[in-house]
Amino acid sequence: MTAKYAFLHIRKTAGSAFREVLQQHNRLSSENRIRYLSHAQTLQKIAEADTTANLIFIVRDPVSRFVSGFNSRLRKGKRGDKSWRMREERAFSHFSTPNQLAEALSSWNPWRRMMAKEAMKGIPHLKKHLTDYVGPIPLLEREKHRIFFIASQTHLNDDFEVLRKILGIDEAIALPTDPQVAHRAPDTVERTLSAKGEANIRHHYRKDFEVYEWCMQRRSELLALYKSK
Repeated sequence: MTAKYAFLHIRKTAGSAFREVLQQHNRLSSENRIRYLSHAQTLQKIAEADTTANLIFIVRDPVSRFVSGFNSRLRKGKRGDKSWRMREERAFSHFSTPNQLAEALSSWNPWRRMMAKEAMKGIPHLKKHLTDYVGPIPLLEREKHRIFFIASQTHLNDDFEVLRKILGIDEAIALPTDPQVAHRAPDTVERTLSAKGEANIRHHYRKDFEVYEWCMQRRSELLALYKSK
């Protein structure tokens, strides 16, 4: 059944925080209900099934998303109860910080370089690209009419307030501030990437950056449209 509005949860983009808001909104309101679409969904699948005519999703800078994804699985999820799979255990036995993994992608040592590439495939948050969810760009262009709102993880509070006005989300509903509920890493985790590490990640996710830039441009267009009304 086609949902009037639906939210596609892209891994490590603050989707857990938005899901909390969505659930509260759906409990309080019978109008403008928002259907939740899990990590297994993609824009391609949504288009084929005509799941919704008004899709909402959040995007995040691919470098920041890599760091967040690495640290999330390093600490075994927000509650520390999501055990590592075999490939993750192997990855974290070799790389204890995101920068170690990032730099190893161009290591002079073939074995270490191979282990880094295996880690990028073995850690689920790193394996699934933004392009896997909403790309490639020709698909985005073709389904542009279906994309109702794109939020930026960096500007999530401001973007949420715009969405609140559009959909009539109750003023009592707010984005969660509890780090565990929002699935936000503690301040103590290592987030820094060297110039070499960042360059490697930018190269690895180069197609994601193209999709990310398209989404950010479309976000600006949609914000201008909604704010003009």
